[in-house]
Amino acid sequence: MKLALSVPSTAEMLSSVRHTVLDWLDGAGFRGERAHDVLLVVSELVTNGVIHDGGDDIELYLTKDDKGIC
Repeated sequence: MKLALSVPSTAEMLSSVRHTVLDWLDGAGFRGERAHDVLLVVSELVTNGVIHDGGDDIELYLTKDDKGIC
C-alpha cells in the first residue's frame, strides 16, 4: 500500500496533507498512537518544506509493508 503526494509549498496545504495522510493511515490499519506518531513526522517534514523549500512542490511518499510504514 502506497501514498504519493505532490503539493504546493504553502502553509495552507498542511491541513489538507494531514487529512489525506490520516485517511491513508486509517485505511492501512494504523490508528491511535502509531498513526499520531506518523502524522507528527509528516507534519514536521511538510512544515520544514514550506519554511525552507524555496517554492518547489513538496513530494511525500509513504509505503506500508510487513514491517510498518516508511
